This record gives sequence, C-alpha cells and structure tokens, in this order.
Amino acid sequence: MADKSNPRVRKAVSQAGLSASKKHKAGTSSTTKPPTTDQPRVTRRAARQQQKDHPTVQQRNAKVSNDARAAAPFAWKACTGDANDLKRLQTKEEAVSQGLYHAGRIRSYIQLMAKTLQKHGGTTFQSWVAQLDDLEKQNDAFRVAIGFVGATEAGKTSVINALLGFRDLLPSSNQATATAVPCTIAYNNSPDPAAAFAAQIKFRTEQDIRQTLEYYFDAIATADESAEAAKADPSASASLNDSGTADEDVSDLLEMVSVVFNIDEAALRTETAGSLMAKHPDVRRLLGTTKTVKKSQSEVEAFSESIRPYMDSVTAVHGDTGVEFAAWPLIDVVYIFVKSDVLKNGVVLVDLPGLADSTQSRGRVAQEFFAKLSVTAIVAPVVRALNEQTATTLMTDNQQLRLQMDGSFHKKAFCMVLSKMDDIEVETHLKQQSGEARSDQTLEAARASLKALEEEFKTIQAHRSQTGQELKDIRRKLRHAEAHNLEQYQQDKSKSQVKLDSLDLQQQRNRKKAKDLNGLIRHWCITSRNAFVKKHMQQDFKRRQQRLAAVTTRPDLYDGDVNIFPVSSTAYWQVTQDTESPIGFPAKEYTGVPALQHWLRYAAIPERERHLNMVLNALHGLYNTMHTWSSASKASLRLTKKFVNDEVLHRPLEVFTTALTKRFSKLGRDIKALNPIKNKGSTVANCKDRCIRVVEHWAALDPDKGSQSKQLKRMRWPTYNACIARGGEVFIAKKGPRYAWVESLCNLFYEDIVGEWNLVLNEQVPALEPPTLDAIEEIWTAFMRQLEKRASVAAPQLLTAESQEKLSQIQLELRDLVSQDIRYIRDQARKAHLSVKDGVKAKWEPAFKRAKKEPAGKARFARQEQILVDFAARRGANMFKEATDQIAENLGAQLSAAHRRLARSMDEIRMRLANAILLILKPEGEDETPSDDNNSQENHAAGPRAAEKRNVQEIMLQWEAMWRMRTEQDTSLEACEAAIPDSYYVNAEDAEDADDDEDSSTGRGLVRVSSEQFLGQI
Repeated sequence: MADKSNPRVRKAVSQAGLSASKKHKAGTSSTTKPPTTDQPRVTRRAARQQQKDHPTVQQRNAKVSNDARAAAPFAWKACTGDANDLKRLQTKEEAVSQGLYHAGRIRSYIQLMAKTLQKHGGTTFQSWVAQLDDLEKQNDAFRVAIGFVGATEAGKTSVINALLGFRDLLPSSNQATATAVPCTIAYNNSPDPAAAFAAQIKFRTEQDIRQTLEYYFDAIATADESAEAAKADPSASASLNDSGTADEDVSDLLEMVSVVFNIDEAALRTETAGSLMAKHPDVRRLLGTTKTVKKSQSEVEAFSESIRPYMDSVTAVHGDTGVEFAAWPLIDVVYIFVKSDVLKNGVVLVDLPGLADSTQSRGRVAQEFFAKLSVTAIVAPVVRALNEQTATTLMTDNQQLRLQMDGSFHKKAFCMVLSKMDDIEVETHLKQQSGEARSDQTLEAARASLKALEEEFKTIQAHRSQTGQELKDIRRKLRHAEAHNLEQYQQDKSKSQVKLDSLDLQQQRNRKKAKDLNGLIRHWCITSRNAFVKKHMQQDFKRRQQRLAAVTTRPDLYDGDVNIFPVSSTAYWQVTQDTESPIGFPAKEYTGVPALQHWLRYAAIPERERHLNMVLNALHGLYNTMHTWSSASKASLRLTKKFVNDEVLHRPLEVFTTALTKRFSKLGRDIKALNPIKNKGSTVANCKDRCIRVVEHWAALDPDKGSQSKQLKRMRWPTYNACIARGGEVFIAKKGPRYAWVESLCNLFYEDIVGEWNLVLNEQVPALEPPTLDAIEEIWTAFMRQLEKRASVAAPQLLTAESQEKLSQIQLELRDLVSQDIRYIRDQARKAHLSVKDGVKAKWEPAFKRAKKEPAGKARFARQEQILVDFAARRGANMFKEATDQIAENLGAQLSAAHRRLARSMDEIRMRLANAILLILKPEGEDETPSDDNNSQENHAAGPRAAEKRNVQEIMLQWEAMWRMRTEQDTSLEACEAAIPDSYYVNAEDAEDADDDEDSSTGRGLVRVSSEQFLGQI
C-alpha cells in the first residue's frame, strides 16, 4: 500500500487527485449530455466500466500512457546536460533518495516471497534483496573527505565553524590541543530532534596508553643515566652540551601525562605504568570506549560545551570519583554529526593537525586520515604566511610527497586558506606600499575625501559648540525674561535647536561617509596584501609541483596554479549575524567564506557524481527487473526454462563472457606493463649514494638547511639521543624544529619515484578506462545482435522497445562496475608504497638499539653517530632494494585481487542479464525461472499472494512517478561569486543622493553603490 508518511508521496498523491478532479469537472461541463427517455437507465459505475472496457478506449488509454512516459523521461537522466552542476547533482541525489526509499518499502514483500518460495526457487528475490543491501551499504559508506591542516593559532577551527554555519560549534579557545586530536564532521541523518547535534568520542586503548607510559619511564631512566655520567666525568659535559636538558626527550610526553594524572615530574619518577593506572580508575574506565553526546537543534552552545573537555585542555569530571582531569590526551578521534548544508550527500570535513604529532599514536591516527582525503586545504594566517615561507610548509615533506604520489597535489584537490584576513594595520600597509597606493586614483581620492571630512568634522564641531553655547544662553535668559520678551526668546531657542539638530545630522552623515571611506581604504589594503601573498605562494607551489609537471600528461592540472582563499571568519559572523557590518566588509562575499564554500562544493562534485551515477544505474536495473516481474501477465508464458537457457541464452552469453574475459585479461596486461618503478636499479643506486649524506645530516640542528653537515650547526646531544630513543620516529624538540629520521630516508625513495609513480597510477591507469569501455560497447553490441537473431524466432518479447531499454540499462551497470574496478585497481596500487616506512623502520631498529646502548661518557655522541653512518653505508643499498621488491610484490598482489574483482563483476552482470531475460520471457515467474513444465506451476503453492503483488505494483508506480517528476530546486545551491569582489561597494543609505541600483544587492538588503559613484557623490 502507499506510504502516506512520505511527504513527497503525500504531495504527489494530493497533486494527482487535484489534477484529476479539475479534469473531470472540465470534461463534465463541456461534453456530458443528459440521457434521453429512449435510453435505458445506467448507473454511473456501470457506465464507467462499459467505457473502460471498450477496446477502442483501452487502446487509446494505453497509447496516452505510453506517450506520457515518452514525454516525461526520468528527471535524473534528463538532467545530464544541465550546465548548473549543483542543481544537476541535487536532482540525482533526490533520485537516489527516492529510489532507495521505495526499494526499501518493496524489500519486506520480496523477503517474504523469497522465504515462501525457497523450496521452489526463490533465489531471484534473494538476489534482489542482496543487491539492494549492497547499494544501501555503498551509499551509506560514501564519503568525500575534505581535510583542513593548520598550525597552532591558524584560525582553522574558526574557518570550519564558518563553513558549517555555526558560530561556536567547535571549541577554538586552545588550538594547540584541539589540533592534536583528529576530528571529523559529517552530516547528521538522524530524524531524532533530540539528537540534531551528536558526537562520538573514541578513546585510545589501555594497551596504547600503557605503551606510552612505559616509553616515558624508559626515557626518564635514560636521561637520569646521562645526568649521572656527566657528574662522574665532567669532561663529558662538552659532548653533552647541556646535561640539564637531558630529559628533553620526554618533555612532550610529560605535559600529556601530567594533565591526565595530575602529577608533577618529581612524583612521576616514583611511579610505574601499572601504579598510575591503578590509582586512576576513571582514566582506566574511559580507555577503549566510545562516548556519545547528543543535543537538540536549539542547544548548540550546550553541545559545544559538552564536547569541549574532549577537544580542549580544560579539566572536567569524567568518572565516579569526582576527580577532574584533562581527557584530550586519551582520545584517538572525535566524530561530530550536524545538520549543515555543506555536509550533505557524503561531504565530510576533517580537522587535522598540521605537523605529525609527536605522540606517535595520535600521529598515526592523523596520518591514516590524511591518506583518505579527497581534498586538502592548508590553513595559515595571512599575516604569517610569508614569514613562514609558505603555507605548504605546514605539511611535512613526507606528507607532501604522499599527496603527490596519490595524485592530489593539484588545483582540483588542493587549496590554501589564508585566515584572519581582517587582521591588518592599514597605515602600516599604506606606508609599505606607498608607491602602489599613490598610483591608485580611487584610493588617493578616498584618502583625500577622508581628510576633507576630518577637517569638515572639526569645523562642524566648532559650529556645534558655538550653537550649543548660544542655546544655553537663550535658556538662561528665558528663565529671567519679562513677558514681552518671551516670544522672541522662544523663537531664538527654536532656531538654535534646529541649527544644532542640523549640525548633528550632518555629523552623523559624515560619520557614515567616513566609515565607508575607511572601508574602501581598508579593502584596498586587504586586497593589495592578498595579491602580494598569493603571488609568492603561487610561485612556491609551482616550484614544488615541478617534478610532476615534468612528466605529466595532464598539463591542465599540473600547470603550477593553486587555489588560494583569503578569509575572515570574524568578519563573516559580523556581517551575517551582528547588527552592523565591520569596516571593509560591506557584504559576506568580502569575507571570502562564500568563495571557499563554493570551491569546496565544486571540488567534491566529480566523486559525488560518479557515485550517484553508479547508484542510479544499479537502482534502475533493479527497478526494471522488479517492474517486469510485478506488471507482467501469466498468460504470456509460452517457453520452458530449458528451452530458454539452451536455445536463447546459452550461446550469446558464452560468447559475451569469453569476449569480456579476454578484454579484462588485456586490461590486466596493460596495467602490469605500466610499472611505476621500472627503473628499479637506478632508484636503488641513487638512494644508496644519498642515504649516507642524509644520515650524516641527522646531527644538524636545523634539518631543513641542506645536507652539508660540516657547515651546519650541530644539535645538542640530548636531542640526538632522544631521536635515537624513538627509533627515528617523529620528535619535536622543546622550542626547536621537527626531526623525523625514518621519514627522511623514505623521502629519498619517494623523491626518486614520485614523478613516474604519479604519471603511471594517477594518469596512465585511469587513461585505460575509455578504451576499455569502448571495447565493452562493441562486445555488448555483438551480444545484442546474437540475442536478437535468436529472439526474433524463439522469443519476440525481447525485441520490444521496453525490453531493449531494460537490457540496455544492464550495459550501463556493467560500465559502472568496470569503472569502479579500474579506480579500485588505481587506489589499491597507490597504497603499495605505504609499506616502505614500516620496512625502513624495521631495518634500522637494530642500529638504533645498538646506538642507544652506547655507554654514557665522553664522545658518546660521536660513537652513536658513527654507528648510524656505518649502518647506512653497509645496509643502504639492500634496504632500498628490499623496499622496491616489497612494492613490486604489493603491486602484484593488488593486480591479482583486481583480476578476481573483475571476474566477480563479470559473473554478477551475467547473472543479472540472465534473470532480466528470463523475467521478460516469463513475467509471472514466482519460481525464479520458467519451469520445465508449464502445468507444474499449478502444483506449487509458492506463488506470491495477489495482495502482496498489488502492493509492489503500487509502490513501483509511485517510484516511477517520483523519478519522472522534476523536483523543486534548492535556491541555496545557486552559484555565488568565485572570488572576493575587486570593487568596493557601500550601502546606498550611507551615501547622500545615492542611485537605487538594486541590480547588485548583496548581504542584508545592501544596495550596492560603487566606490567611484560614492566618491563622486561626496
């Protein structure tokens, strides 16, 4: 039966009823005649039935129905050529939602029939249910992850809040800790109004925390040993450089441990991992759990406060004991779910730390998220962007190389966000850019007008003071005036008051003019600085992209350009929520936030549309088979199952399968021939030669300054020892740079292969898709020709236009499966290099252990350094050879898995084809396929109940109607300006005698007047 709870179904039914009622009334008034006395009396019901049963009427109705269908194709297919990408996607997303909804309603009937018919062949129904389950899982799991990476105090969280449309959703008072915890923000699909805002906080495991504590206590012991050695041998102090900082290795961990267990360093030295856990049961109970927070739509502030203790450094009670402590160091990841338009249809925002976390577990979690990003946005304050050289330095070299190897280091998958755009000293900037400022006539005119207004303000203020004094004198005289002078004094008072009011009004207007002039000047300074910073960042990005541009087949992607978005989240909220816009930001477009939202929407479109097309084609195929089964008549049954299989299907399917197998084998050979590390020998040789220099450079204080270690300042021994103790993993020294020894060795390897790797896996493998799909088109055409030859004699039902359309839909499903498989091959092959780091780390573990065991004392630094350099000389070549061999093995394994995946796709399509054809030939086939004996069906009690079938038919009719109707488009999806406006516009109310140019209204009813118009009016 129809599900009236669905609002779209209710709307469709009510509209259909209203339309039918109008047509009936119109028809009655124009064509109905009263019956004559010679005619027998006929009831309305009988008359309607006679009219319906008339053959001519039936033929006409059938023709009208068919013509209507032909005139109204499925909206999601008809929108293919729609130039508005966002509206096109909305149509397809609505179709997916409706398709899954109606298919889900049918599922209960299909499941019942599959269960009823299991003894007589109900596997067709079971396959429908399984196919629908898979589609729902794929749709639910679909994600387009957009990651935001930024250093501390970059304003990253504020930018994300602005994109989401909630001012204080994510706590941002302490970015230093918030950025250490990866946080994902996804759309909240829950219909529960009490859970409009939801969060899941996943805590680290007890084993993970115990390992961290054990490492901490081991590092303390090493530091104490070094300090004792320095006391015993004063001559060693020079090599130690500063024994008082020997515990530098644990400084980052000390903060984490102390804020959780509320204990200082001295007390910690008397504890063990076990004793700490035993004394803090609240901590132990949190570990390995997931906490859930839910709030209603009106409780956004309460929700923010509820999640703050898990993302900020504030302390709170987290258990029964009532003890307060900071929980953020115990957290792996926070998942947040909110109802925000920017998150609809699978888009997920990911808040990640900028640099790999010094705590290895959190660094590992962040790295796992980083590898899954579809789009990466680097956030840096515009005032610091150039001082930090470029925002791309917020990524490590290793992360940048991985982006390049994943094919994501280009303008469609990577952007830079310059936050805090409103933070600018106007006068300072004008002095720094005095030459450019003097050459801008509009700016100079604005500054001159502002100066004139300031002088006018002083003049008016003087007149106002004088008039005020006059008014004061008149009031004094009035108090002592004689009767005959009262009228004159009252007139003088009124004149003075009018004059004073006029001066006040003029001052008020001048203040508004001054604000707009200051806004114009401020906008010029902001725009000037943005252009300067963007120019230098573009140059830097082009240099970094050079190794890819040298070998690419996609110059449109690797042309050195990158999207850079200056934004001000502070100004955005002032414009959209506060009563008065800030100076320099007359409308929200000037804040840069809408431009960033616009780009993020479009950056996610390719993946979203690819997913939608796949789901819709699969749903259409499911729709066709269900429609064929539910709408067919038993009287059409003529063929036996054996005849259909042997004479109609067998030969064409065999030829089809053989041709596909050959084509898939060729695809495998073509992919295998595109070896991304075919120059293995030269790669190993290059890495071996450079490996020794890199290891020698580990002793440098600044790891980013070249590799000539003799010319560089050397780090202190405690720092060197800390890196050894961590096995070459990430270590961030106190008030020092970031050291990542294992990564530096991996980077050697990546730098040598990244160009060829990107070319092969991100360009050449995807380029195999079009010719493969063309070949499948030819194979399909040949299959249909063979099938038509046999069907013309044995099964003419297959030659109808409706049957041909249903079979053609399966071809689209095949194309989608093959496209998915090729992307799967590419994505899995790109992961083959991930084993390099683990392999390098394992190879170097003995060397680090040996260096760590070197006895304390004089020249320990030199001995440790020599151990590592000698190991690089002995094992470097073998290490990189094993790395290339491991990648080759991984690629081979992925290729084998891809072959199996293609084979499964072929089997799936063959089964769908066979089922579709059998259903067309035997529509009433409750027993899955035509029986060997037509009369044997009467002996089965397995047929679906008539009522159930009618229910399915009604749902199918509603499904079809919803797919054919064009839905109302969401006006919020209209494209906005792609950049901050170059020209500055002011509110017309602020300009005297302004023209009502309402064609360019923006913001809160803002009537735009250009700066030139405004200056002319002044």
